[in-house]
Amino acid sequence: GINFFEVYSMTADGTNQTRLTDNSVYDGMPSVSARCNKIAFVSTRDGNYEIYTMNTDGRNTFRLTNNNSYDFSPKWSPDGSKIAFCSHVDGNGNIYIVDPDGTNLTRLTDNVADDDCPDWSPEGNQIVFSSTRNGGGKELFIMNADDTNQTQITSLGHDNYQADWSPDGQKIVFMTDKFTNGGTYDIATINVDGSNLQRLTSHFAHDEMPEWSPNGNKIAFFSSILASEEIHVMNIDGTDI
Repeated sequence: GINFFEVYSMTADGTNQTRLTDNSVYDGMPSVSARCNKIAFVSTRDGNYEIYTMNTDGRNTFRLTNNNSYDFSPKWSPDGSKIAFCSHVDGNGNIYIVDPDGTNLTRLTDNVADDDCPDWSPEGNQIVFSSTRNGGGKELFIMNADDTNQTQITSLGHDNYQADWSPDGQKIVFMTDKFTNGGTYDIATINVDGSNLQRLTSHFAHDEMPEWSPNGNKIAFFSSILASEEIHVMNIDGTDI
């Protein structure tokens, strides 16, 4: 069950799987810093969903957030100076950023909808996120890292979220149930201006949580295409899963 997720690391071919957390609560949603020396993650070890950091060997755990709400989806900025995340501390989902030492907490979005699942552009000057602010499910938006110029880039209906910005800055990969009319989730890419929507997966299963490889040549994702839920890797055009 979800209460017993742990954080692991492995090499890109699936070997050397190492357990980094070890307790009877939820530890998940890991994000590795650009220098590969820290991992931000979500844990319920103190009673509710909070954001923590730790070394990549699982040591030196540090709690970043401290409230009675739901804090989740942390993502490191490219230079490692900030962590973006979603919090329900004000009653609904909004995007925040914070320094890795827990200081300079700043709220970026402020509306009655749910804004969540942020990710940084490679330059660190923009953030992509999903929002329900216009109704009809979650759509993708891009804003400057100072919260200005919030612009909707998808109008697909249904739910489109868990976006990840490509290393070359040109595309965004995300999960969507548009192609199944609200059924299973697929992985898709879109240009940052909202053009050139491309469906990458088409299974009778959920494909979720896509992430670009640092060199931009592969996309890792979570899928239940097999009997169990496993991590897969594919080319950026959806081939060679």
